[in-house]
Amino acid sequence: MALRRQGDRESRTDAKVPAPAEIAKRLGIAEWELCVHTTYVFLADGKPVQLSTSWEPYAVIPINR
Repeated sequence: MALRRQGDRESRTDAKVPAPAEIAKRLGIAEWELCVHTTYVFLADGKPVQLSTSWEPYAVIPINR
């Protein structure tokens, strides 16, 4: 019998968050430049199975152009 999992995700986004030094270095931006920070929790059958975090420079988000 095959097992099936119902997948879903939850997310939280914070806009205009100053980039910490390590994040700024990875993104090639100035330290404390504003970013959009999103955290995702991926679920299988309602249980967390993966955590993901993303940082995007605020200046490159299409809605801000």
